[in-house]
Amino acid sequence: MLRLLATLAAASAQNAKLVIVAQFKNEAESLPQWLDHYLTDEGVAAMLLVDDNSTDSWRQAVEPYGARVRVRSGHAHRQVENYNLWLPTLRSEYSDDWVLIVDVDEYAYARRDTLADAVRAILDPGPADSVLVAWKQFGSAGHRRQPKNGTVCGFTTRRRYGGRPYNPPLRGFGLGVGKAFARIRALESLGVHRHRMRNQPMLPVRDRNQTEASLASAAFALNHYPMQSRDWFQRTKMRRGDARSKRGGRGKRTLHHHRAFNKMALHWKTKEGLVRGYACRGTAGFAHVSCLAEQAKILLAEAEENNLDDERMVTRWRRWYACSLCEQKYHGVVRCALGWACWKTYLGRPETDRARIFAISQLGNGLSEANQHEDALSVKETELAILRRVGASEERMLDAQGNIANSYHRLGRLEETLRMRQEVYSGYLELKGGEDEGTLWAAFNYALNLKGLHRFEEVKPLLRRTLPVMRRVLGENDRITLKMRWIYAVALCLDTSATFDDLREAMTMLEETERIARRVFGGAHPLTVKMESDLRAARAALARETP
Repeated sequence: MLRLLATLAAASAQNAKLVIVAQFKNEAESLPQWLDHYLTDEGVAAMLLVDDNSTDSWRQAVEPYGARVRVRSGHAHRQVENYNLWLPTLRSEYSDDWVLIVDVDEYAYARRDTLADAVRAILDPGPADSVLVAWKQFGSAGHRRQPKNGTVCGFTTRRRYGGRPYNPPLRGFGLGVGKAFARIRALESLGVHRHRMRNQPMLPVRDRNQTEASLASAAFALNHYPMQSRDWFQRTKMRRGDARSKRGGRGKRTLHHHRAFNKMALHWKTKEGLVRGYACRGTAGFAHVSCLAEQAKILLAEAEENNLDDERMVTRWRRWYACSLCEQKYHGVVRCALGWACWKTYLGRPETDRARIFAISQLGNGLSEANQHEDALSVKETELAILRRVGASEERMLDAQGNIANSYHRLGRLEETLRMRQEVYSGYLELKGGEDEGTLWAAFNYALNLKGLHRFEEVKPLLRRTLPVMRRVLGENDRITLKMRWIYAVALCLDTSATFDDLREAMTMLEETERIARRVFGGAHPLTVKMESDLRAARAALARETP
């Protein structure tokens, strides 16, 4: 009996769904991209919406989604009451699932998987019935009119969390916790920022001890875009009134408040907003290099001044090569420009200084990203020589050898590449074990080289052995996992002994991988573009082999 109950509980966790409840008023222009984010990109099962007496064309916006979007009429200025209109439906149709309350200007996402997958993998098996998710407050990014590339890509400035408790300059728009997931079967009533749960005390509205480091490690995040462009703010929020009461929100419906909020969204020292790199979520990405470099310098200087521990120091170092918003690495000319900026910043330090060693590594990687491979190889060989002179760790030297192998590969020196990558993979495997991220990267590079030399009988066993580990340790949406699946699929296609079933497996894997890459990195990312090309080739090959 106990075994049966455990089996049923496990099955329930695998099938748990996420439902969104929200209220809107005259937001027809914002609804399509918002609905698409949750229903298409994040795998949400249903959107239960309340119309607060809208007078625009909202029906046309929700119609394409059919039964997955349900709308009912609500009462003016009764936000909490309107949410709870859906409570009977939640209990009768979604009792084993989870609910999240969001506004139309809020975009929730999970750090690795889709929102729905993360709910099944993280929240549902866990002991908590209600889980708080942190807000990230975004300003207008200087836009007077709504940007054509959408809310997520268009508005990119936000205020950073500090290293100490944060006192918001604008009441009601602090940082900290924004909304909360709730397990529906334990739910008593819905609220705006928190919910009343059975046998559980009311949760605090905000955690004022939130920091950038804790935000970066959180499994879930919530981008909040309350201001958007000046024109949008004037024609929507300044006209429609507050959602909760007739008197509420008066001070938040003025252009003065719009200006004050945008001032808050700037970094306190640089007076610049945080900007997206090329890998950010959405259909377009961009970066302002001088802003990125200046902020990286300031953050690292603060870390050194405060003598932060290694873990927090690594978070600061990442700002030289990875976006603080989407956490993906920069690429192309942005990565190269930041590499030069990093090297110029720390060039004057002693050879043994770790900032200088880090900087030469970033310069080499940046040159590679800009396809300046001869220069990159020279820089990387210099770096390895420095590491040997200063007595660096075995892991650090393996990392440098791997970077040299990458340059060999891009210069077409494939046999040298293979020899060095095999050494690096063996070294990591012995030093760190099979589940370490460094070992997995080394396995990926080794597999890439074997595929390039058409040594399919060697690469396929390596991939079959490594892929399950990557998916378990790194997650389905991780860049290295996606690349490894892509290599495996392409290896199946290129193998002259491939069967029809092999080609069909390859095409299915490429379709899944390309879809995930497009959602995570965007359509313009080089990885997505390459996968699209290989997918077309796989389809053509399969068509030729189809009986």
